[in-house]
Amino acid sequence: MLVVGAGMAGLTAAAYVAREGRSVVLVEKNERCGGLVGTFSRDGFLFDTGIRALEDAGIIRPMLRDLGIELEFVDSPVSVGVEQEIIDIESAASLETYREMLTKLYPESEEEIRRIIGVVRKVMKEMEVLYGVENPVFRNPGADPAYVLRVLIPWLPRFLFTVRRINRMA
Repeated sequence: MLVVGAGMAGLTAAAYVAREGRSVVLVEKNERCGGLVGTFSRDGFLFDTGIRALEDAGIIRPMLRDLGIELEFVDSPVSVGVEQEIIDIESAASLETYREMLTKLYPESEEEIRRIIGVVRKVMKEMEVLYGVENPVFRNPGADPAYVLRVLIPWLPRFLFTVRRINRMA
């Protein structure tokens, strides 16, 4: 099999094809693999390019386990800075601190800030449902009926209603 491009998708495709015992040729135009995910050095400092963090979304960790790849994951905290104020967003609870900071800086926009924070809360809640279950593609549900009954079946209606709500947001 010929895989053109050694970005994340190409590397993943090549790994799965090779794991099946098939011959793979991976072609990349750049000096390094990784596509948008990479690093460059300037004045002794390393800088990430492309993505800043991987959101698991129920896919990354099970896929790596499935491929037999062990990686240490490091939390990638998000900080938000406006003028001289900086806060760390650690959870949905941090949104209240963010709202307070914005209201202090822009008191004339308090109502708009409240509405925006409300939308962010809704999106975070929907993401918890979407990413709350590891992708079953990387498991054999037939070999684990308890998983299907305990996890997948209760999650599926929540997932479908969430997708419907998200489609209405757009």
